[in-house]
Amino acid sequence: MGIRYVTFSINDNLHQIALKLDNRSASNKLYITCPYCQKQRQHLYAIKTAYVCRKCIGLHYPSQSERSNERLIRRIRKLRIQLWGYDWPDVNNMFKNVRYWPKPKWMRWKTFEQKRNKITELENRYWPMAVVQIKTTFNEYFMTDSKK
Repeated sequence: MGIRYVTFSINDNLHQIALKLDNRSASNKLYITCPYCQKQRQHLYAIKTAYVCRKCIGLHYPSQSERSNERLIRRIRKLRIQLWGYDWPDVNNMFKNVRYWPKPKWMRWKTFEQKRNKITELENRYWPMAVVQIKTTFNEYFMTDSKK
């Protein structure tokens, strides 16, 4: 494994970052080394005074902090976009039911019905959770409003 060094700057402060050539597989891959944990990484993030990896800075992916109903919404929207595309009106509107949306021209009826039924099933799982969340949100609003 060969080690090379690259110099980057943040606010006119120079930082030397090690690049390691990993030849364990058929392709030789070049990795950046995190200056704090010394592990091979594909990405480093620039903070105010240094470059660090995701683990050292404590970053997490947005999906890791989603509630179950938010994850379900994301999945429903993803399936809707796969079926009807981004340009379909109301593709992101959860109040619109997909039961009566038309079949895309290029798709077979059997495939379309399977995909639409899957989306409908997920929507049916989502709405009870959404109703509970809406009730708690608006009950808190009305409770504080009625106390005045």
